[in-house]
Amino acid sequence: MYLDTDIVLALIKEDDWLKDYVKLSEFKPAKTSAITIIEVRLVLLREYSRKKALESLSKIKS
Repeated sequence: MYLDTDIVLALIKEDDWLKDYVKLSEFKPAKTSAITIIEVRLVLLREYSRKKALESLSKIKS
C-alpha cells in the first residue's frame, strides 16, 4: 500500500490526529515516494528540530 505524507507523519508525530487510525502492520508491504519523504522532512523541520527530522527519516529508510 502507498503511504502518503499524512500517514507517514501520523506514524512519526506523537500527537497527530490520525495516529489512532493508522496501524503500520496493515500497510505491509508499504511503499512511498521521494516526494512524500521531502514533504515529511519539510514538515518535521518546520514543527520540530533538525535532529528530530533526521532521526525520523532514518527510521523511514529502515
